Amino acid sequence: MSMNITRINALLEALAEGRPLNQVLLSDQLKGGRAQKIKKLCQQRGILYRFVPKDALDRKTGRDHQGVFAQMSPIRFCPLSQIIRPGGRGLVVVLHNIFDPHNLGAIVRSCVGAGVDGIVISQKKTAPVNETVLKVSAGALLKARIVYSRQIVRDIATLKDHGFWVAGADIGGGIPYHRYDFTEKTALILGNESKGISPNLKKITDQIINIPLTGVIDSLNVSVACGIILFEANRQKHLLHSGQNVGS
Repeated sequence: MSMNITRINALLEALAEGRPLNQVLLSDQLKGGRAQKIKKLCQQRGILYRFVPKDALDRKTGRDHQGVFAQMSPIRFCPLSQIIRPGGRGLVVVLHNIFDPHNLGAIVRSCVGAGVDGIVISQKKTAPVNETVLKVSAGALLKARIVYSRQIVRDIATLKDHGFWVAGADIGGGIPYHRYDFTEKTALILGNESKGISPNLKKITDQIINIPLTGVIDSLNVSVACGIILFEANRQKHLLHSGQNVGS
């Protein structure tokens, strides 16, 4: 389910392009500028890396390596234009600052189950799409349309230009999620597990929505919140197409 990278230039290119990588292993004999560049790019992308003895890499690669080893996900990403094409359901999920790959996998599973048109994932501020995400999604990752966004604000603006309203799910404020009109084309933004949506993205949302809670907790896991909101969106869209009153 993955592609092994054992060449320095190939690893640098994959990192520079923001390709989803599992943990990067570097030989403890790898020195100099290229080693520092790999470390810097891994840190920027939030990808784990560690130095290991050369013989550890030999065992993984059969000694066919340049002092590096990484596994790249085979997931194919798509351009934004593919998820805003005519004939879609008018429902897109935007993820920003989702750092836990387990949450990301669960969100992907809910998105596929709810039939969203696509998922926009911020390249710089979200967990890499790796084997953990694939495993937690129970294979749904392979069925999802995913846009790996280099400029999330720009892509949200493009969604708006194509008639999407932007709803941001946040811990407090706004309106209860079931009062939002999901019969309109909607891009749902989900933010950080603990802090919610970043201030920059809040500024460009059209409506903040929340899930009212009546217990002693003040928030839900982001993947749970995603599922609750998406299936309310599904309920409204189903009622609309069946000719029933959405509010019923």
